[in-house]
Amino acid sequence: MHTSVISKKEIVHNDVNREVFEIIKVSTDTNDTAVLLENVEFTIILKRYVNFYGSFEEALKHIDEYADDEYCVMRTDDKGYSMSKPLAYGTYIRK
Repeated sequence: MHTSVISKKEIVHNDVNREVFEIIKVSTDTNDTAVLLENVEFTIILKRYVNFYGSFEEALKHIDEYADDEYCVMRTDDKGYSMSKPLAYGTYIRK
């Protein structure tokens, strides 16, 4: 009650932490050397959207509404490898 109001104006730059991640897709039914799978597609969506829409399939219908760093569609190369684009920090669901 006795403190005067102090106000200050300045520009604050708030940048989201982003990182990439890697996937290697293999297939094996035995203890032999695993086969590297080419051309396997993964879709990654920020978990809060999956929770909000109730399922991955419903969240996928709204992918055009998300920020570019909140989802990713990846496809493996001939060595079964794929790297995502930089994604915003958070928990993701992949399918």
